[in-house]
Amino acid sequence: MRGGMTTPFPTSSILPEQGPPLRVPMTYFLTGILFFVFYSVMLIVEGGHLFDFYLASKTVASVHLLTLGFLALVMIGALCQMVPVICGKPVLPPRISLGIYAAILCGILLLVWGVYLHHVLLIRTAPVFLVTSFLFFSAASLRAVFKSRAFSKTAVGIGVSVIFLACAVVIGAGLAFMRTGFFSYVSHPLFFQTHVAFGILGWVGVLIMSVSWQVIPMFYIAPSYGRQFTGGAIFLCLLSLLLCVVALFGFWSSLSYIGICMLAFTVLALNPIYTLKILSRRKKTLNDPTLKFWISGLICSILSFALIIAVWAFRLNLPVAFIGWLVVPGWAMFIIHGMLCRIMPFLVWFHRFSSLAGKTPIPSLKKILPYEKINISYILHISALIVGAVSFLAHFSSGFRVAGVLMLLCSLYLLNIGVYVLRFKDPYS
Repeated sequence: MRGGMTTPFPTSSILPEQGPPLRVPMTYFLTGILFFVFYSVMLIVEGGHLFDFYLASKTVASVHLLTLGFLALVMIGALCQMVPVICGKPVLPPRISLGIYAAILCGILLLVWGVYLHHVLLIRTAPVFLVTSFLFFSAASLRAVFKSRAFSKTAVGIGVSVIFLACAVVIGAGLAFMRTGFFSYVSHPLFFQTHVAFGILGWVGVLIMSVSWQVIPMFYIAPSYGRQFTGGAIFLCLLSLLLCVVALFGFWSSLSYIGICMLAFTVLALNPIYTLKILSRRKKTLNDPTLKFWISGLICSILSFALIIAVWAFRLNLPVAFIGWLVVPGWAMFIIHGMLCRIMPFLVWFHRFSSLAGKTPIPSLKKILPYEKINISYILHISALIVGAVSFLAHFSSGFRVAGVLMLLCSLYLLNIGVYVLRFKDPYS
């Protein structure tokens, strides 16, 4: 092996056949990045009008391009690879994984187009694909987690996040039907806020939190998270899930607020602050550009939680969309973006070259994806985030189009990274 070699997982006990073929996670990843591209184009076209009203058709459509299109597809692709490694059990056979991918893709396209055009038939058809595929994936993931002999803190956290996903999808299906005139008697704001909390904080947030417990010590040679901390965080997330579900059945808004605040505190403040503390105590400084994605994302999450408190306690006049900008393109997408720059080259190395280790020279991860490319990707992402944030604060509608152009460049460059890594050929062969 030439060059330094660090991998996301200890590979001595992992076999390629434990996980799915390379085409499964990479299909999810590249398609997810395409939805990032679509969102960027929509932001360029609509500009600041995309944030006029949170229930406007174009706003709902654009949000789901990122949450379902980019975040969900990338995270499901990552779980298809990570769950077999962490739990020792495969999630699904490759053909079924790709079948779920096709169903999710159809559901996302139907939902986004249906909402954007306010096409009733498309909106009512989309939940059939989304609920079926996501619930099937959730059940398969939970089965792998609970059948695992290595019942680790990360495995339990993944299981909790998948439960949030299932609940968010079911509630989202109900909201889709409400949008077309069904269930008008239901307390819509209560269901809406629970759907958003479960989707962003529960599914995305708890998964990021759980994965951080595994990868932060491993990637960046940092101390492990304490067992009491991880156990307490999981308990708070489960308690918030219980409170919110009970609130839905009883239409108790106050109970729902308590549950959502508890969940937000855990994933947006408690775990990020603890993670930054862990990173500050890492044993040695690594020249790893993906660390910048983590730090930037964690800062965005802490800042967003502080702003939520300021808006609630001090009646700070801030648009809700600004906090959403920090949470989704900031916190969630920074961390997922950085993880992609780690996972994609590792998967290519693992599937194509790991079996040759010790027999012939093989490339390092840095050779497969040079650090310069990761740095450029980071600069484009943070530039787009800053321009968008300034546009919110300055009420400069045209600035969002500039942010959209930067996001388009960022998404296209990330897509280029994925294709570049996938087409990598062994330079020593």
